[in-house]
Amino acid sequence: MKNFKCPRCSNSISIKELFHFKRKHQTKCDNCNTILKPIKIKSWNWGFVIGFFSVVIPAKIILFYYNDFLLAAFVGLLGGILGIFFVALHTYLSAEFEEI
Repeated sequence: MKNFKCPRCSNSISIKELFHFKRKHQTKCDNCNTILKPIKIKSWNWGFVIGFFSVVIPAKIILFYYNDFLLAAFVGLLGGILGIFFVALHTYLSAEFEEI
C-alpha cells in the first residue's frame, strides 16, 4: 500500500499529518527531506454529518427508550470515538502524496 508514504523513499509519513490537511499544506519526509503535498484533499465538511449520526442520534435513541442520561452520554461518547476513528482511518487509507 503506497498511501501515507513518501513517493521517493517509501518511508511512512507521521499519522500526525492526518489532522493537518488543508489547502496548500506541505510536509517533509523525515527520511529523505523531500517536500510533499497531498494529491487530493478530502473535505472535512462531511465530518459534521458523520459526527451528528454517530453521537447525537444514538444518544437520543437511548435517552428516548431508556430515559437514562448517563447511558445516553456513554453511548454518544462511544459513537463519537468510533466516528472519529473511522473518519481518520478512511483519510489515512485514501491519502496520497506527490513531490513538489
